[in-house]
Amino acid sequence: MSFFKYLKRKFGITRYERIQKKYNIGKHSYINNHTEITPQTKIGKFCSIADYVCIGMGSHPLSLLSTHPFIYWRNDDLYGKVGSKPYKLLNLNEHRVSEKENNPVIIGNDVYIAYGAFIKKGIVVGDGAVIGAGSIVVKDVPPYAVVAGNPAKVIRYRFDENTIAKLLNLKWWDCPDDFITTLPFDDINKCISMLEDFWSKQ
Repeated sequence: MSFFKYLKRKFGITRYERIQKKYNIGKHSYINNHTEITPQTKIGKFCSIADYVCIGMGSHPLSLLSTHPFIYWRNDDLYGKVGSKPYKLLNLNEHRVSEKENNPVIIGNDVYIAYGAFIKKGIVVGDGAVIGAGSIVVKDVPPYAVVAGNPAKVIRYRFDENTIAKLLNLKWWDCPDDFITTLPFDDINKCISMLEDFWSKQ
């Protein structure tokens, strides 16, 4: 079985996207067409990722002679051979725009990322967050925040502060599927009550 067929069967991932193999994805999360995710990206459970999303791309360093990657990365097939003699490459990790860019993107659980969003390398997206279409995310996203724009900013929160605290503590996504499907999805307070009862018996 091919890698993409495996992903489609296990996670619902479609065949046309470009996804590198070195990342973790939680149960029932899905990713639509033409989305690109860099290695080491971590995606939680029950995440919804739309088409043409780009996750984990870094920035070219700005303080060197050139922003072109020939300074720190030799790839003749991509941009042609530079010079006829070997030369010393710089260590990119020593010239990152920020230390966060050495870290992977971490996407929490129950996160919705809409069409065409861009999430910079090193960003942490909290549980329950929503990223609007076309957003450019360059800062961490708080749990249950709805962000949009370029750069992305918090527009509002999905629930009030007390409800968010309870949901983060109860972690409904960690419950068995057969229990999750019994929850009254449109009644948050009742969901919280049932989750509290469930975890009290574990």
